[in-house]
Formats: sequence, structure tokens, C-alpha cells
Amino acid sequence: MAVAPSIKFVSVAMFCLLPLFDKTLALPKTQGLYLSLKTHKECLDKGLVCHRHAICVTEVYNDTLRYNCRCGRGFSGNGSYCEDIDECQYPKLYCPYPHQTCINKEGSHVCKCDAETTGQRFYSNNCSACTLRCPINGSSCKIWTNNVAYCSRTGETDRHKYVNAPFPTIVIAFITGGISLIVIIILLGTFFFLQRKFHLKFGDHRG
Repeated sequence: MAVAPSIKFVSVAMFCLLPLFDKTLALPKTQGLYLSLKTHKECLDKGLVCHRHAICVTEVYNDTLRYNCRCGRGFSGNGSYCEDIDECQYPKLYCPYPHQTCINKEGSHVCKCDAETTGQRFYSNNCSACTLRCPINGSSCKIWTNNVAYCSRTGETDRHKYVNAPFPTIVIAFITGGISLIVIIILLGTFFFLQRKFHLKFGDHRG
């Protein structure tokens, strides 16, 4: 049975993942953004056997340390047993854009564009068409694999740098680096100016 998504608030003073796992146990590999572990040594020592889709955590209630098994992201249950949450029972919540189809996976889901909005002219994250204006004659707007738009001439494989949002990482890095360099130059200039002013002022007194 699918479990409806819910938000639970727990009065917890401390919540942390225990870093040392029992390597003698047969542990499944980490899957996606959640930990897919069969058990954890600290929980096992306390008599708790975590489900393979759960993690062992420590919680503090009223200054008392407790061990608990909690289901990972995309799963629901008591920690000893976890079942997949079918996000696609609520397609408008998880895949809200037109032309999207929700496909459930174990512990996760994907939003897939339909045939009408699939291809180089469409963003895969929201199925919308590329609207980038291309000033070069014979060029057209296309979408790169990381949902960045670029202008490309027919038959060309190179990507012209007429980029639509989101900015590529390298552009953001250049902007951040440039701002940092300007700040450093200003700070150094201020330092040397004050140092020179100090020497001029107190150098005259010494003379």
C-alpha cells in the first residue's frame, strides 16, 4: 500500500548519523541520496536490527541518549521495516509541469517528458521549449545535457556561448573569482595607503 507523504516534527535535541558501520556485515551499497544499509553496529549492539533501507541514528530526549532505526529518504516505516513511498500517487506534487509523467522507482522517482516535449529543443527538468534568441544566421536554440541553452548552427557540433539560465558552473566561477580579486585589490590598496600615510605622519615627527 502506498503511503501518503507527510511532515513529522520530532522533539529532538540532537540528531546525528553514527559514522562507524559494522564492516563484518553484508551491507548493500549506498543508493541515490539516501543510505541503503542493512544494519549498524551501534544499533545492533542495542538489540536493534535496521532494515536495509534504514539508517541508525542517535537521538537525545530529556538528556537521555537513544538509538533508533529510521527509514531513509523515499521510504516509510518504523525502521525495522521500510517500504517504498510511491510518489507517483501524487503526480501534481512531484511532477508539477505540463507534459510530465511520473515514474516511480525504489526510494525515488523521475519526471519524464512526453514525446511531444522530448529532444534537443526542450528542457528535461520542466519540458519547456528553448526560448533563447540566436543572433547568428542559420543558428537555432538547443538544450545541452545539463539544461543549459546554447545557439548551434545546423550541422555544427560546437556550442556558441549565448547561454540561457541556468548559468554554467564555469561562468559562476569566473564571476565569483573576479569579485574576490576586486575585493583583494581594494583591501591591499587600502592597507598600503594607510601604511604610507602612517610613515609620512610619524616619519616627520621622528625627523
